[in-house]
Amino acid sequence: MRQFFPLTKDGPRVAVSFIQLSPANPPGACAGSRGGPQVIARNHGFDWQNEDAFEDWDTIKNAETVGKIFDVMDLFLEESGW
Repeated sequence: MRQFFPLTKDGPRVAVSFIQLSPANPPGACAGSRGGPQVIARNHGFDWQNEDAFEDWDTIKNAETVGKIFDVMDLFLEESGW
């Protein structure tokens, strides 16, 4: 993002550091959707498929992964008698 939204002489107060995107329909949202970067890329003239343009954190996918980890931990602890 620094390449496409560089810091100005005024410093970080006017720089873009985070963009939070929320799906309009979270239960039906597709994990890994690139809709947000597509819109931003189109509006600012760069390729949305450039992996270096965005570092994303998919909270829906993350919640699913953490849920699976806890499910497996519960199974392990039940089987081991804890």
